[in-house]
Amino acid sequence: NLAQPAFQRDGGTLSIAWSAVALAVATGLVTYWQMRLTPTARPEHSAADDKTSAEQVAHRMSRQMMFLMPLMTTYFGLVFPVGLSLYWFISTFVAVVQQRYVYGRLRS
Repeated sequence: NLAQPAFQRDGGTLSIAWSAVALAVATGLVTYWQMRLTPTARPEHSAADDKTSAEQVAHRMSRQMMFLMPLMTTYFGLVFPVGLSLYWFISTFVAVVQQRYVYGRLRS
């Protein structure tokens, strides 16, 4: 049932749909894969030169988001209905395949 979340409380018992948990984790992994493929802006100078520059802050934020977004996607996949995880997984996987295809075509 795609309308039920991975964890559901029925009265006093907690029921776990392990396939939904696996899909939520797979969605988080695919999101991490997509974030690794996305190029990030690197600061022009080293961290010792200027610790408050906008480029350095943006680079740190993008590095943090590379780890935070997959965790959030996994959490939302566990809390919200399974259909959302399925949608995120398929759309992110298709985006990764498309991105790798385009990068491969640009290299050749």
